[in-house]
Amino acid sequence: ESIIDLAFNKGDGAIRDNKEIIDGLNNKDYVKVTANLTQDYSVVTKANGEKVKKYASGLSKRRLYDIKNASEIFKNGIPTEVLKSAQTVYENGLKHMAAEHARGEFSDNVYNNVLSEYKGLAYTWFNGKFGEERKEYKKPAAQESENKIEQNTSKQIINSNTTATANTSKIPNGNQTVLINDKKTNWTVETLSKEWGRTAKEKLRPFKRPQPVVDNNGNLVAEVKHVPPPKGIKGRLSGYTIIVNPGHGGAVASNSNVNFDPGTSNAVMSKKNKNIETNDFIGNGGKPLEEWIVNKRIADVLVDKITNAGGKVIYVQGSVHTAMKAIRKIQKENKIDLIVSLHSNSDGDKRGIYVIGNKRGGIDKEDQKFAQVVYDKMNTHSWFKGITHKTEQSLAVLSSSASKSSPVPGILVETGNLKNKTDVANLNSRDFKNQMINSIFEGIQDYLKNK
Repeated sequence: ESIIDLAFNKGDGAIRDNKEIIDGLNNKDYVKVTANLTQDYSVVTKANGEKVKKYASGLSKRRLYDIKNASEIFKNGIPTEVLKSAQTVYENGLKHMAAEHARGEFSDNVYNNVLSEYKGLAYTWFNGKFGEERKEYKKPAAQESENKIEQNTSKQIINSNTTATANTSKIPNGNQTVLINDKKTNWTVETLSKEWGRTAKEKLRPFKRPQPVVDNNGNLVAEVKHVPPPKGIKGRLSGYTIIVNPGHGGAVASNSNVNFDPGTSNAVMSKKNKNIETNDFIGNGGKPLEEWIVNKRIADVLVDKITNAGGKVIYVQGSVHTAMKAIRKIQKENKIDLIVSLHSNSDGDKRGIYVIGNKRGGIDKEDQKFAQVVYDKMNTHSWFKGITHKTEQSLAVLSSSASKSSPVPGILVETGNLKNKTDVANLNSRDFKNQMINSIFEGIQDYLKNK
């Protein structure tokens, strides 16, 4: 299982070209095999054609897990040779993580949490031989929050240098009547929130629904948050403003019916009616996974990376319709440089990641250029080769239509297919998500640098 994981993660060359592993397998020397499950780098081709090794802390953690997993075959405990090898991988992982932090790939808060987790897992997996017993990293009291976006924005919703945008998130009065296009419904914010919770429980969905978001009049709108960079931070994205839109996760209304829009999910569809979801789920240990929460988890980290590189983010989450309306208004009232929308798909059961450039009626050269940069970044990683596709489409959520066109270049990234078991597993993998986030983030930086 550990050998297959290494081959799946780094390609069969990671096994074929490793003489120590091949010799160990041929001679049934499983100590030797296990001690050499250590590849913590990817081979990356630079622009000049040169092939170089790119090390990553996430790969160190994955190799530690492979070594621990393979060591289950040893009845008398983990052999000394294997322990020494694992400790070397662990120590290299600490160096890689520190280097990634220094390059700005982790904010201080994220770095401390990831470091604590890494040390704690090593301590547990290898019986305290190295690593440290995990202690939860406590964020400063002023920043404590379960949700990173809420943490970064609860006290910074509006940057004083930015025009206040309509629909900016506010905490509504629970007794406030909910309106749809200025028409009253029978719902209040509180009763609608409870109804969303009830239907989620009925459908076996464990994800807590966000509270309905309304404007000053009570109309249902998308959640909009202005996230400036931390005070004093300057970086490659200083002076740029980027809209990040995790798709779905808001109210979708029809007449007086107001439902929560979770996007697609990993639910098996009914054989009798392919538009109805069953309570059986694909992958994920038979547990549900909804598109809106997948998009949000990726967006939260992407926002953190952009702001820690000096950029400002306007974060928009809601149903496709409410997000589209918010994005159109934001573009009119603010200088926006790029839009990134994150979604997952459910197109058949084939694997698929898509980078889609927005079609804007003949003025979309920059959209396709931006999409190409992100697509190229993704294809430097083994996770994405062969399953990542680039295309173009008129994207309603990015304010494109036959009569209206977004003035801002934008892309939509389909992060995977929730009807495919492998894609579902990957979207629960921190390594997979981090490589995807890094690809998008690096694509943003490179595109703006060369624009």
